[in-house]
Amino acid sequence: MFDALDNIESYSITTEINDSGICCEKGDKYAIYVISVFCKPLNSTDDEERREWITYRRY
Repeated sequence: MFDALDNIESYSITTEINDSGICCEKGDKYAIYVISVFCKPLNSTDDEERREWITYRRY
């Protein structure tokens, strides 16, 4: 469905922070975020064409 060669301007990309927290590792504290990224063709009303990725980030 999505091809790296497609024109990125043809898609709607949105993000959402689903959860956050604090973790400790080797005595250091970090913020942890769970982020969803949604990508859907601009001219489509079909939810089957929507893709979602979930990623974690530590800062």
